[in-house]
Amino acid sequence: MGLFSSKKPTTPPTPPAWEPPPGLPRLRLDAQVEVAGVEHYVSAIIDTVRDVTGREIGKAEYQVLDAVLVAEPDNPHDPRAVAVTVAGRKLGHVPRAYTRPFHEAMDAEGTDQAVCRVVVAFGPDGVLVMLGGDED
Repeated sequence: MGLFSSKKPTTPPTPPAWEPPPGLPRLRLDAQVEVAGVEHYVSAIIDTVRDVTGREIGKAEYQVLDAVLVAEPDNPHDPRAVAVTVAGRKLGHVPRAYTRPFHEAMDAEGTDQAVCRVVVAFGPDGVLVMLGGDED
């Protein structure tokens, strides 16, 4: 069985207590994109979701949050890397195939950061973070 099943989450998402810094441009994606490197940040993801929502998240649940995407020009693995952060904690990175469009959008805005919706899902096989979650 994969990370997701056809069942709806047992508990609806909790409104987050954390908001991104004001004034950052918001990116809206046409499709959802899986965040890379999540396996390196599982503890940070669990702690962040708990701290931001005020509750423990169980299996088969998800949370929709605003994330701040931050360019990492000093990243030793990829100077075009873009970190996905919530409340100042790294959850993973934008996949390399998508960093160019991010940088183009940010260059157009004159910044190296932007806000993007993410879905953090907890399933029996682990944690999944997707860029481009439900928009209001």
